[in-house]
Amino acid sequence: MRAGRIGRLAAVAATLAVASACGDGGTEPGSPAAAIVPLSLAADSVVIGEAVDPPLSVRVEDALGNPIEGAPVRFALVSGAGTLTPEVAVSGIEGIAEARFTASTLPGSATIRADVPSSPNVEPIDFSVVGRPPDRVLLSIVEGDDQRAEAGTQLPLPFAVRAETPGDRPAGGVTIEFALARDAGPSAVFTAPTFVTGADGSASTLLTLGPAAGEYEVLAYATGVESDTLRFRATATATWDGAVALDSVSAGVLLGGEETVLYGVGFAPDPAGNEVRIEGEPAEVLSVGEGEIRIIVPRFTDVCAPEREVGVRVFAADEASNGRLVPLIPSGTRLTLEPGESTTVRGADAVSCLQLGGGPVDRQYLLGVSTADRRPTRSADLRIRTRTHGSLANPPAVSLAPPEIEAGVEQEAISRARADGALRRSALDALDDASAGVPRPAPRRAAAVPVVGDALGFSFAVGPDRVASCGVVGAPIEATVRAVGRHLVLAEDVTAPAGGFGAPAWERLLAELDGIVAPADTAMFGSPSDIDGNGRVILLFTPRVNALEQPGTARVGGFFLPIDLAATDGEDALTNTTRGACGASNQAEIIYLAVADPDGAAGPARTVEQAIAEARGTTAHELQHLINASSRVSRAGFGSVEVVWLDESLSAVAEELAGLAVAGHTSGANLAFAQVADSRETEATFLAYHLDNFLGLALYMSEPSSPLAAGEPDQAGLVGKGFGWAMLRWIADMGASGPRAIFRDLVGGGANLDRGIENLERVAGAEWTRLVTGAAVAIALDDGGVEGVDPAHAIRSWDVPDILASLTRTRRGIFPQAAARAPALLGAETEAVEFDVRASSVRYFALAPGTDPMSISLSTSDGTRLSVTSEPIITIVRNR
Repeated sequence: MRAGRIGRLAAVAATLAVASACGDGGTEPGSPAAAIVPLSLAADSVVIGEAVDPPLSVRVEDALGNPIEGAPVRFALVSGAGTLTPEVAVSGIEGIAEARFTASTLPGSATIRADVPSSPNVEPIDFSVVGRPPDRVLLSIVEGDDQRAEAGTQLPLPFAVRAETPGDRPAGGVTIEFALARDAGPSAVFTAPTFVTGADGSASTLLTLGPAAGEYEVLAYATGVESDTLRFRATATATWDGAVALDSVSAGVLLGGEETVLYGVGFAPDPAGNEVRIEGEPAEVLSVGEGEIRIIVPRFTDVCAPEREVGVRVFAADEASNGRLVPLIPSGTRLTLEPGESTTVRGADAVSCLQLGGGPVDRQYLLGVSTADRRPTRSADLRIRTRTHGSLANPPAVSLAPPEIEAGVEQEAISRARADGALRRSALDALDDASAGVPRPAPRRAAAVPVVGDALGFSFAVGPDRVASCGVVGAPIEATVRAVGRHLVLAEDVTAPAGGFGAPAWERLLAELDGIVAPADTAMFGSPSDIDGNGRVILLFTPRVNALEQPGTARVGGFFLPIDLAATDGEDALTNTTRGACGASNQAEIIYLAVADPDGAAGPARTVEQAIAEARGTTAHELQHLINASSRVSRAGFGSVEVVWLDESLSAVAEELAGLAVAGHTSGANLAFAQVADSRETEATFLAYHLDNFLGLALYMSEPSSPLAAGEPDQAGLVGKGFGWAMLRWIADMGASGPRAIFRDLVGGGANLDRGIENLERVAGAEWTRLVTGAAVAIALDDGGVEGVDPAHAIRSWDVPDILASLTRTRRGIFPQAAARAPALLGAETEAVEFDVRASSVRYFALAPGTDPMSISLSTSDGTRLSVTSEPIITIVRNR
């Protein structure tokens, strides 16, 4: 430690020497700070409970690099545990500010941030300090030595030890082993043969004596670090012959935190003269009567142990009674579920200790853990612990590592993530900058409907950097009408590469997109606007779209731009808008699509079949975006458009509904893979319309704590869209009003044009967290063969596990091998798992306690009680 200190002080001195040579000396107190320079190591370690030496140090500088005196520097603990002194330090004449960080008495890392509150432009600095266990601990006996009790009973006091560092500080996180010395006596049972010391360095266990009289010697020592060995002694007597006798307990059972009566003889008449120990814990004595003591049973909430037999003993005037083993039902949220039943427990107090009683048959449960936090970038570091009656140990928690995703799958997910959301956001930014207005409605007389062979001209608003603007990018697009239907006009850029669509391809596209896809979208989401008065949406196939795509990036198969819904002249805008202009607008309903490009002349190569397949799903997807945006901007301008994550989820539903319509299926049919891919043609339809949704859902199931973009547009990726689609599908399957009413209501936004979470809550009639957890559980339990399961725990339109398993088998290399319903397994023994759960996401756990009682506790990652504001949620379903 001393050598490290000298080295770091030398580094500080060298830094100051350079600064002195380059600058003009110290500045006057109060000069504005431009930067803070770290003088301490960015990452350091220290023995638990000790302070970093030298202190954490920074140097405050002005814009010329001169030290600033008198600048307040704040040192804040942003993660982990420990103490800082002071929390605000004032820089000295050399610009140096210091704070002493003392690590927690438990092992772990901490992050300390230094900043200058008075200068928010100054970039903060983070320091990382790891509190490491000492190489050696010193053990001492706290209580429990030299006890005596009759054979077959539990000793009245625990064997309690304390571990300290060589610096006389508590040593937390140290595993203490308790063991009977060889040939020391008959067999006996510890409540916990191993115990990890807490922040105070203490650990303890109780011993239930064997059936025969004898002498016991109990050893206690640390494992993993060097320590001495402590020795406890206890004696088991053949009989009990004292004057204080404990005969029975009221009702024959103890209830944690409740009053009960102990019956016997020899009790002291004054309540203060009696001490009652239950599993080593003192109980509150309320009163003493003839042959009885009224007490309050300890709650045992600090360990959250399950139902079990505990030792009860009375001390009257320091004389011990005989011991009794009595069943204890601890305090906590008690859950009694039949197969198929579920419940949701919410709040820090409720989830701190859950109790699952035993039963005559093996049981299995699915747990979903989430929080009520709606901020997508936030996550909670949690610990879930299970305990059985066989051991009250607190072993170290194991970190829940996310599953490894195959490289091919990760690349496929990147390549299949659409770039349309980012393009729409940049378009909305451009419209906002231009204060663009919405054009007046077209005249009542219909505009001339294009016919095959007509020439059309269009502006293009997207640059090679994938950013849209209200300025026209490049030359205008000249296109030729290739097909016209009742809903769509298909036009092709005259610069499309050779080898593209021929007449049969255009006929095929028109038949499906105009005859099935567009009617499916409009029936479910409503009709788009008709700014240009031609009664149709234009599908513009142009190599400008192909040119936006680069290998290894999100695909750009097509997109809709809100810019085309803006007025090109402020005088032509509606009076209820800002009446600005957007020169790049086409004032028409347009979806831009990639062309077939077999030789890769305009971008990555696309065969005719690939371009057709992409146009199928993309048209369904982008048409919903157009319908959604046009229904809102016509009423309240571009600031009212739906948030990206919900808009993307609705477009995922549009792809699904179009695919079902093309294949002749309907919602609610619980479709398996064999039903939707029974031929090459039907499989191609499934891949064109449904693959993205199931790939996103499978990635969510592989790592369910991925952010789900609740109100955060930048987070609306493939995973979020996959879950968002499944949630909307589940809501529609459950809704009494039917999918059409639900989706049209979502697109409309209601009277207040609600957006995002508020919009979904309004339509679904349920709180956001209940929707997230309900959908997550339904996904995990779907078609799980659970008898009597609540119908709400299912996706009625799809056999989700069959689809995912089939795709894993048939699309190997681009589909994750981690199947759905593969939650982290919590064993039937005492176990603890640390994990993080992001807002608007759910962590799954499988629990199989068999026939034994089990307790479940949820806490912070360092084992402390959750705060009231954290709003944790556990949904439990008994699936056997």
